[in-house]
Amino acid sequence: MLSKRSLFAPHKVSWLAAFAIAVTLMLVPAAYAAPGQSDYQTAFDFMKNLSVVDGFPDGQAHLNDNLTRAQLVAVLVRAAGQDNNAKLLTGAVSFSDTGSTWASGYIAVAKNQGWASGYPDGKFRPDDKVTYAELIQILDNALGIKPTPDLSWPESAINAAIQAGIISADEDIAALAGQFAPRGAAFYYANNAFLNVPLPSGKNFYSTYLGKDIGPAKKTPPPSPPSPPQPPQPPQPPAPVPNTPSPGSTSSPPNSDSDSGGTPSVSVQLRAIPDQVSDEGEPVAVSAAVYASGTYPASFSYKAAGLPAGLDIDAKTGLISGTVFYSNVVNDAPSKDFTVTLSVYSGSVYDQRTFRWTIHDKEEAYLVPFDDGGVYNSYEGEQKEIHVQAIGAHPERWIFSAEGLPRGLSIDPHTGVISGTISYDIADGAHPTVGLPVTVSVHDVDATNQISFTWRVYNVDLN
Repeated sequence: MLSKRSLFAPHKVSWLAAFAIAVTLMLVPAAYAAPGQSDYQTAFDFMKNLSVVDGFPDGQAHLNDNLTRAQLVAVLVRAAGQDNNAKLLTGAVSFSDTGSTWASGYIAVAKNQGWASGYPDGKFRPDDKVTYAELIQILDNALGIKPTPDLSWPESAINAAIQAGIISADEDIAALAGQFAPRGAAFYYANNAFLNVPLPSGKNFYSTYLGKDIGPAKKTPPPSPPSPPQPPQPPQPPAPVPNTPSPGSTSSPPNSDSDSGGTPSVSVQLRAIPDQVSDEGEPVAVSAAVYASGTYPASFSYKAAGLPAGLDIDAKTGLISGTVFYSNVVNDAPSKDFTVTLSVYSGSVYDQRTFRWTIHDKEEAYLVPFDDGGVYNSYEGEQKEIHVQAIGAHPERWIFSAEGLPRGLSIDPHTGVISGTISYDIADGAHPTVGLPVTVSVHDVDATNQISFTWRVYNVDLN
């Protein structure tokens, strides 16, 4: 016969076991959920709303397609608010294979900011698909995240991104490093980096570069209890105002409200600007705006002193652009250093930074195309005298040559003048128009530059 104790004992054990199981389940962390299509779509929609990404003509995002290196750079540059600057630099030859690509201006901006680099052969390969490793590296570069020491690439970049919060430690990105990243994954990680990883200023990438507060929703703190009444204070004499503010100082714009009921202070700050290196003849685009921060970025104006010849700064946008003149390096020196002082102003408040800009001598002459869209037209019997134009620092060393010229024409090797009378036996009735492939070259020391085009000759019937 069971006692009451033995009768209730099993029920007591079952309750304790259930409690233990419940506690255990509470202590076991939930399994990590890798980002999926809904996360990719959310990131795409957020970035599209900021005009950072675009869809395709069919209205779809194609999140499972791969992203090219050029497309990734364009996303980064737009997120940095440099879309207009990139368009101004269309055609810039930052790498040997980027001058004719649609993203040439975006690549130029990214290169000058130190966000993107090319390959040892001097190419960027804009149409190559982006790997996960390249994606993480360019995001690290954009956020100023240094690689983890004592690790080889890409582990050094991936580990640094984990520490910064770009990717989760639960994600095995290292296993995917050499695989191509789909558009959705690229947008997800880029948006996370730009939105949720703070820069040294405390702001995220979007807010820093797009000039407005863009970030996750912030919780509103509870209202503070009312302060006890304070006894009246005797009036204080006004503080003296210096005539000339010091760099980085603050002032107050008139007729502006603030939390204290007075006028808010205005602050302007320039972060350290990396030293720049360019070649003579190189197109340049460096944005000073990405290094400036403060309370009223829309009111900033910019000045630069000591720029290499050929470069200028846009006072409103802060874009330093132009083509480096060949006259910057003289007397057969291999290079020349310029000390540049950059200033940013907001009203009477300003800040300054200096940096070095090294210009390398370019022992090369560049030909200026004289054809029309790759074609030059002439008639048989026509007399020609064409002065081939070249750009370079040492015209006394130039040697010109040409291959494929119409019969009757020749080029002066010292002056570059193509002259003569075009022969009548080039075209005929059966072939009233003949296109001749022509290549004109200029040689300077150990470098040769060429242009190729079609010289179209029209038949002239003498009968």
